[in-house]
Amino acid sequence: MIVNDEAKTGNIDSEESTRLLEGEEIAGFRVLSLLAEGGMGLIYRAERLHDGRSAAFKVMRHELRGRRQDVGRFIREAVISNRLHHPNLVEFFDFGFDPRVHFYLATELLQGEELESYMRDRGGRLPLKQSLDIALQVCAGLESAHLCGIVHRDLKPANIFLEQQADGKEVIKVFDFGIGKLLEEEVGGKLTLHGISVGTPLYMAPEQIRGPASSVGPATDIYALGIIIFQLVTGTLPFAGDNPYMIMGAHLTAAPPLLRKFRRELSGTTLEDLLQQMMAKDTFDRPASLGDVRERLWESRQILTPDDFNATMTELPDISKWLALAASSVASPYAPESQVATDAEVIAAQEQPLGVLLLQEGEQSREVAWLLRGERLRIGSQKEASLALHLSGVLPLHAEVYCAPDGWITITGIEGAVVRVNGSVTTSSLLQDGDWITLGQAELRLSCFEHP
Repeated sequence: MIVNDEAKTGNIDSEESTRLLEGEEIAGFRVLSLLAEGGMGLIYRAERLHDGRSAAFKVMRHELRGRRQDVGRFIREAVISNRLHHPNLVEFFDFGFDPRVHFYLATELLQGEELESYMRDRGGRLPLKQSLDIALQVCAGLESAHLCGIVHRDLKPANIFLEQQADGKEVIKVFDFGIGKLLEEEVGGKLTLHGISVGTPLYMAPEQIRGPASSVGPATDIYALGIIIFQLVTGTLPFAGDNPYMIMGAHLTAAPPLLRKFRRELSGTTLEDLLQQMMAKDTFDRPASLGDVRERLWESRQILTPDDFNATMTELPDISKWLALAASSVASPYAPESQVATDAEVIAAQEQPLGVLLLQEGEQSREVAWLLRGERLRIGSQKEASLALHLSGVLPLHAEVYCAPDGWITITGIEGAVVRVNGSVTTSSLLQDGDWITLGQAELRLSCFEHP
């Protein structure tokens, strides 16, 4: 059972006072420094204690920890990260809860540069051999994710990382799978509506723009990857405009330009044909899968740069064992697109907390315990209680809240203790969202998560 120790210590501290300090140890990691700070959370540079590996230790911003939608997104990110296993995807380390930081997520720490800045520093266009090497690795990582039933939905150069290895090879890592960012302003082409990110217009597929969300599937990632490859090879975006709405209009109506317009020597090549199909308006006109894309990219690589191999790729990548691992984790790896697009949310809903108990203090309320499936929360005044409430009328062990695996939440008085639910005396009662629970002078309210 996840319990917030702030229930026992008083008011919640400010963001500044709850930041982790250099050398502090938490959840099996040692904090080294603050690495980055954004609208959703803070990321610390850390090391894993049992093996010394560098890690990125991510926690939510303090002011977002009581907001159900933000917490749900953070948990969903962890669930998805834990399901992805491939050399071209970020490695998951750990996820959990600690009273000092609330929920946390630890992953491998990437050393290198985002593709977006890498391209910008080199004028936008990369050598053909390097462009295809990058595309092959992105394709391999995404293919593994698709076989796990996970679609990225926001693929772009800023979510692709180039990591330099000791032997000089560049390894590509794809990250930030399908995790929209809340409360962001429209910056650099990112469009948000009512606090919900709807994607990055420069790389959005037509079905993302038209909706509904169920229409988004593997073909959406294929479309975005086609745009990225076009940009890598030509240094130009195929769809542009003066504002996000003009860009989205181009995605819906404008025909994708041919490579020959920018690279005459690529006229009539298999690569030109492939990109035309990947950027098709209708999902049914795009390649059937990323496996198909990968094979055709490799064919283009061999034809266009047969004797000019980059350090990133010297042979067709052997990803069979990774794809087998991915396929074994889902019942039907080739589910319809509408199902694949929502599998991650279904898994997240099964693993996220059912709700949170809020303790009323005057006109204010604060979270005191998170409720997880299959666990029991004992409430009382003694320190051995799962949730200790030192208020008048609260017995040493007063009541037990049980969260059944199927999602039902009940409360029962321990040894005949008086419990009131919405003002009515009861010995045992089924609870639902918004119910008030009275134990002596303690007033608690149940707030349930809206599962995706």
